[in-house]
Amino acid sequence: MILIAKIRAKQGSEKDLENALIGLVKKVEAEEDTLQYILHKSLNDPQTFMFYEVYKDKEALARHSVTEYFKETMKTVFPYLDGKPSIETYEEVGRADKVK
Repeated sequence: MILIAKIRAKQGSEKDLENALIGLVKKVEAEEDTLQYILHKSLNDPQTFMFYEVYKDKEALARHSVTEYFKETMKTVFPYLDGKPSIETYEEVGRADKVK
């Protein structure tokens, strides 16, 4: 299961949001069934961030979403957000992958 989350920072809050999200990435590394959790920052718009997340299954995503550190990070970043995050889920249907 793949999840794409797009997050926009309020102007002037970009670095605070980025730092909080990087802290979350470090904690997620310990989640066994979260296979990839990659934070990106837009090259065209420094206020926009995107997570590319790959989970073993829907249950892994559900477990991730209820961890204390995830809930705390969401409380921390709320004041930095310009609107609600956009969240979409996908299933993989093709791949060309040279990254190991």
